[in-house]
Amino acid sequence: MKNVNNPTSDGRESFKEFGDALKEFAERFIAKQVRSESKDFFVRIAGISGIIAMLLDAYGSHIFRNQIDEDDTDLIDSSDLKYVFKIGNRYHFVSTLCLLATPGMRHPYLSGFLMTTGMTIFCGSCYYHALTGKTKYNWLTPYGGVTLLIAWFSMAL
Repeated sequence: MKNVNNPTSDGRESFKEFGDALKEFAERFIAKQVRSESKDFFVRIAGISGIIAMLLDAYGSHIFRNQIDEDDTDLIDSSDLKYVFKIGNRYHFVSTLCLLATPGMRHPYLSGFLMTTGMTIFCGSCYYHALTGKTKYNWLTPYGGVTLLIAWFSMAL
């Protein structure tokens, strides 16, 4: 189709305009789908995380009694380990509730990713220390805490 305003046009401009319009539609559609799927994804992660937090809370409430240390046959004061466990579990629950709020965020994928990562690192290192008594991964705890802080900040963006 020839453009009447430009006699040298052979229809390439209209084809280009159609291609640009199609590209814009596809980008909007894909962006909408990605946003929708990422929102659903983090709600599912929140559900799974909540189940894990509940199970660990139940397990922790029964496990922490005076335990015998296998190396020294002395009693371990389980109150310190129970305290670490409860901190990890509390942050696990709060982070899980925050994941439920990610669909309403302006940047749901960023907030959800940071919250999931921070929760895994912070709570995981607390759980590991509390359940094993070993300090091998304690160095990760502050990094998980900082990641959680960044996640909260991303929710405010």
